[in-house]
Amino acid sequence: MSKTAAWPVAPPKDERSVRRIAFSQTLSRWDVKISPYLYISPFFILFAITGMFPLAYTAWVSVHEWNLIGGQGDFVWFDNYAFVLSQPPFWIALRNTFSIFLISAVPQIAFALLIAAVLDRNLRAKTFWRMGVL
Repeated sequence: MSKTAAWPVAPPKDERSVRRIAFSQTLSRWDVKISPYLYISPFFILFAITGMFPLAYTAWVSVHEWNLIGGQGDFVWFDNYAFVLSQPPFWIALRNTFSIFLISAVPQIAFALLIAAVLDRNLRAKTFWRMGVL
C-alpha cells in the first residue's frame, strides 16, 4: 500500500496581530457616519419649530378654557371636545369634508391608474408620451 503524505499544517496562532487605527482614520469614519445627520439636522430643527410646536400648542389650548382677550383659563380636560362633538354643525361639516374628499380623490386615483396602465403598454414613441404626461 502506498502512503499519502499529509500536508503540513501551520500551528494555530495564539496571538492575533493587533492593528491600530490612526486618529485620522477614526475621524474619517466618524465623518462618514455622522455628517449626513448634521446636514439634515437644520430641516428637522425647522420642522420642530414650525410644525410640531403649533400642534403641541394647539393641543395645550384645546384642553383649557381659553379666552382670546384674557388668555388661558382653567384646565377643563376634554370638556371642549365633548362640547364640539355634541354640536350638529360639527357632524355636518365632517360629512361635507369626507364627501368632498371622496368626490375629488376617487376619480383622480382612477384616472391616474388608467393613464399608468396605458403608458405601461408597448406604445410607439413611449418616451414621448411618458414625458408628455409629466
